[in-house]
Amino acid sequence: MSDQTYHDLEEFTYNGVEHKATIIRTYIDGVQMGNSVTFQYEGVRVSENFDPENHVGWYNLAQTCCEIIDEHGEEIYKGYSKNRGIIKSIKHSYLVLNDKVYDLNVMKVADYYFLGDIRFKDGKTFDGHHPVSGIFEEDKKSRKKTKDNLKTQSLDYHKVKNVLPEDKYINTEKNNEFQKAKTWIQSNINL
Repeated sequence: MSDQTYHDLEEFTYNGVEHKATIIRTYIDGVQMGNSVTFQYEGVRVSENFDPENHVGWYNLAQTCCEIIDEHGEEIYKGYSKNRGIIKSIKHSYLVLNDKVYDLNVMKVADYYFLGDIRFKDGKTFDGHHPVSGIFEEDKKSRKKTKDNLKTQSLDYHKVKNVLPEDKYINTEKNNEFQKAKTWIQSNINL
């Protein structure tokens, strides 16, 4: 595996003042895996991850963090950062639909073959494989790719049909953690 990290110095404006920020972009085997923005504001070190697909997302995020520090102080910002991280981590690892957290079950069914499993309330099921045989055949050999495909299939299906997975797929522990983090942010910050 070839890991590469790039650091770019950028600027953003908040309340008419220019601030410098370091954007850190991480690649694994040529695939962008993560981005973070780091800077100092009012003596507070700000460091937040943002979506690799949203290349300007750091700018809005940096302004939001400055606004939180100005309006609520360092401790509330730290709580925001912690709870935002919990939410991002759960959204990355699980399926989140209508603020409910669902497991994406992927099991090994042969020495080289993975199969996903999720059933929606209307009876539709997905296994994480492409419906046309032979397409993305390599994905079946990877737990991560099968899980990613299962998540994409589920998100796309929900978007079109507005149907949720069966309740048995709800991960109660992660759902409670997600709700607690979301409630903390809503209760402490007016975003």
